[in-house]
Amino acid sequence: MFCRKCGTQLPDDAAFCYNCGEKTNISSAIEPNSNAANTNVSSGNGNVNKSLIIGAIVAAIVACCAFLYVNYNSSFVPDFVSKDLKFTWNDDLDSISKKYQKWTFKKDKSTYLVNPSISKIAGIDVEKTTISFSKDNDKKIKRLFIFFDLKTPEVPELFDPVTEERLPEDIAQKRITKYRIQSAIANTRIKKGVDNLYNEIVKCYGNNPTASSKNSNGFIDDYWIWQKDDTIIKLHYSHADFGCHHYLSLSFYNPKYNLE
Repeated sequence: MFCRKCGTQLPDDAAFCYNCGEKTNISSAIEPNSNAANTNVSSGNGNVNKSLIIGAIVAAIVACCAFLYVNYNSSFVPDFVSKDLKFTWNDDLDSISKKYQKWTFKKDKSTYLVNPSISKIAGIDVEKTTISFSKDNDKKIKRLFIFFDLKTPEVPELFDPVTEERLPEDIAQKRITKYRIQSAIANTRIKKGVDNLYNEIVKCYGNNPTASSKNSNGFIDDYWIWQKDDTIIKLHYSHADFGCHHYLSLSFYNPKYNLE
């Protein structure tokens, strides 16, 4: 091959003339191909970016659907209440009665009652637990109500069971004093347990409940209501301002229905 400008003989693969610097036909032929390659690379990057964006959108939609499905089909009863009570809003109450055959079920038009064995709730000793299910027309759970019968000191017997006469005053006073001490200890323990239960609910549902309180007939009723995702939870603590009388309940509501 020879240079078209100065006539110098060049190798067949030379892109420029070594003598005058003129471009050869090979150089001219290479440049369009290089541009084409750059165009293809740029186009390829665009396709990759579009694919990544579409993939991210699809993944987000799938994750959202999965979250909603799992959330609605996961147990709404937290582990700190009981690891044995696992209910979802899609549960059928007939299937629940078969699953928990060891419990006593009392069925009426709208409610199933069970008596599971829960010995403690948030560190509070429980004598007996009663659960009631309110159901809709499809026998799905509308509301789960858990009532905890808390262990408290027994009121002392001040009368002779045989003669039915009052015991001597010194014996009666000893029993009364012992009962008052036991009641004070139980009151402190239960109120601490209620605080622990409240804090556990806050961890799951947030620190912004709707709170209310009322006092009637010597009893103080405290209520807290939280809502998160697909569940409304209400904590009710009732206690007398004298003696050792305490009542504790938790209610879980499906927000599709009115809060009862």
